Amino acid sequence: MINKELLYKNPLRLIESEVGGNFTQGRFGAVLARAGVGKTAFVMQIALYGLLRDKKILHISLGDPIQKVSLWYEEVFRNITTRFDAADIAKVWDTVQAHRFIMTFQQDRFDANVLEERLVDLTEQQIFNPHMIIVDGLYFDEAPVAQLTELKTLAKKFGVGIWFTARTHREDRTTDGALPESFAPVAAQFETILALEPDGNEIHISVLKDGGTPLGRVPLQLDPATMLVKTG
Repeated sequence: MINKELLYKNPLRLIESEVGGNFTQGRFGAVLARAGVGKTAFVMQIALYGLLRDKKILHISLGDPIQKVSLWYEEVFRNITTRFDAADIAKVWDTVQAHRFIMTFQQDRFDANVLEERLVDLTEQQIFNPHMIIVDGLYFDEAPVAQLTELKTLAKKFGVGIWFTARTHREDRTTDGALPESFAPVAAQFETILALEPDGNEIHISVLKDGGTPLGRVPLQLDPATMLVKTG
C-alpha cells in the first residue's frame, strides 16, 4: 500500500518522536520562518501526513484563494509520490482530497468568533469534522495574546489541534530561550514551536519548544528545490 510506505518512510516521524505525540493530537503549535523559506510547504506536509492516516484536516489560508491552495497541495503531493505508479497515486489523491477542507479569510476578518461560526456550520450539519486545523498566514506581529487565547480555547472546545505558520524577520534577535524576539511575546500560548532555519544552501529544522523545553535541531532539513522534508 502506498499509504503505509509513505507513512513509514516519512521523515516527519522523527519530529513526532522528538515531541512525544502525533501532530493531530490536540497540539497548539507554530512553524516559524522568514518569508519564502517554506512554511506553507512544511505545514502542508504535516497535513498530508495526517491525511494519509485518515485524519480530517481543515486548512485555513489568510490571503490565498482556495484554488491556489489546492494546487499547491497537489504539487507537494506529486513531489512526494514521484516514484509510484500514476494510477495508484491518483487513487490515494482522491482519498486525501476527501479528508481535506480548505477555507480562506481576509487577515482582518479572521478571529475565534468567525472560526467558531464556520466550525459549528460544518460539524452540526455533518459536512466536515476536523481532527486538526492549519492556519496559514496569520500576522503574529499584529495578533494580540487575547486572540490566540481565544483560538486555543476554541481548539479545546472542538477537540482539535491547530498549527500556525508564523513569519519571523531577518533582523530578529533571539531570546535566551532561542526564540525570535518578534514571536517571544506570544510563545507561551504554544505547546510546540518548530523553526525553519536557513544556513547557506541548507534549511534546517529545529524544535524551539516542546512543553517548556527547547530541543534544538533535529536531523532533518527542508530541500530548497522541492521544499520537501528530508533527512539531514
